[in-house]
Amino acid sequence: MRQASAELSPVVLVIDDDPDCRRDLGEAVEAMGYRAITACDGESGLELLRRGPVAVVITDWQMPGMDGMAVALAIKHSSQAPPVLLVTGAVHWRPKADELRDCGILERLNKPVDIKRLRERLAELVAT
Repeated sequence: MRQASAELSPVVLVIDDDPDCRRDLGEAVEAMGYRAITACDGESGLELLRRGPVAVVITDWQMPGMDGMAVALAIKHSSQAPPVLLVTGAVHWRPKADELRDCGILERLNKPVDIKRLRERLAELVAT
């Protein structure tokens, strides 16, 4: 029974190179009633996005290879362009709002992620 309802839940793609952060975000997303799929880097995340519908993408900023802004830009120009939330542990990094918006990023969340804020944003984004 749980499997059937999980399959109907909106999918949230979590991309983070840190295995602990990826696991924690995935578990938090699932506790909120969404189905989480995870990737350890930008390329793997984009491949998962190509495989099926994704309601929202949460991506880390600093990753080897493609960083989160490059991932968001690739998603923005893809045929399936779900909303993107950027997470980062770089609290001193202050990009201009238009830099994020131009890449298709709706919001930046600092690590550790405020779960209440994440829950609110996911609810808003999935409802639209």
